[in-house]
Parts: sequence; C-alpha cells; structure tokens
Amino acid sequence: MTSSERSELRRSHRRARRELPDDERAVLDEAARVRLLELLGDRPPGVVALSLPTDGEVDVAALAPTLRSSGWTVVLPVVDPHDRGNMRFCRWDDGTPMRPNRFGILEPDGSDPVEPDSITVVVVPAVAVDRSGVRLGFGGGFYDRALERRDAGTLLVAVVHDVQVADSLPVGPHDVGVDVVVTPSTTFRPDDDA
Repeated sequence: MTSSERSELRRSHRRARRELPDDERAVLDEAARVRLLELLGDRPPGVVALSLPTDGEVDVAALAPTLRSSGWTVVLPVVDPHDRGNMRFCRWDDGTPMRPNRFGILEPDGSDPVEPDSITVVVVPAVAVDRSGVRLGFGGGFYDRALERRDAGTLLVAVVHDVQVADSLPVGPHDVGVDVVVTPSTTFRPDDDA
C-alpha cells in the first residue's frame, strides 16, 4: 500500500470518528471507559499510560482519577522537543505542571519521567485498528518507536469507536500492533475468533 493510500485511510477513519454527534460521542466514550476499567480490573495495579484526547478520540484520560484511587500510577506521553522523532512517558498526577507540545496537545512538563519497561499497560491512540491487532496511528511513528523499549509483558490496548475498527489494515515493518481492542460495544483480542 502506498503512503498516499495510508494517508487516505487515516483521513477517512478520522472523519468517521469526528462526525459522531457530540451527545452520542459522550455516551460512547463512557461505554468504552467502562469496558477499559473492566479490562484493567482483572490486573493488579501498576503503571498505565493514557493520552489526552484529540481529534475525536475516546477520552480515556477521564479515567485518571479513578485509576489513581485504585492504586495505578498514571503517565502521559511527552514528545521530545529536541528530538523530533522521540517520545517518552512522564508521571501525571493532580497538579502536575502541563504545557502544550508542538501539536497543541497538553503534556506533563517532563520533570518526572518513567522508564518504558516499567509501564504495565499502554492505552495506545489509534486512528483505526483491525481484527488482527494492526494499528493505524497518526503517521509519525512516535508510539512505534517508544514501544520498542517496552517490557515483553506490557499490555497494549487500543480504545476506539466502533467506526474505527476495520476488517484489514496495512502493516509496515516497524508498526507495533495491539494486544486488546476496546470499543463501546465490545472488547476483543486479535487472536479471538472474529
């Protein structure tokens, strides 16, 4: 698949999630968050990486207070301002100083970094995912590079709207897939019979 075809896939899936009416999106986001909490409830608390929503994404960051009160340490991605291709994770607590990154997304100020191999669950943003766990991101490769350094036991979860689940997506040589997909209507592992 050409890069222009991948770009068109991104555009169409981003448009589909943005076109969800706000009141419907709020209900769908809550349903997806409930499913994510159920999934995380089956694991002992550890370090969970969330992200702040942008461009119609499911708002998983709204779970941060609940997760913290259940014993989870919450981290957010921080785009390295000096190395345009790298990203790391930093602790995110109530009162953590935040600043916008070059994409306009708020992130911790970077003063409390967390090693990638200490993160037990990463909720990975996705423009689309397919039934085999292939994830189509925004195209910068930030998560793919950052997740190369994860622990082998780290659970990678994509939380998306149902309109973002495709039958099949192209996979590149450096693409990191996900272990679980959570939508408002279902939770599935790529190895489940679809």
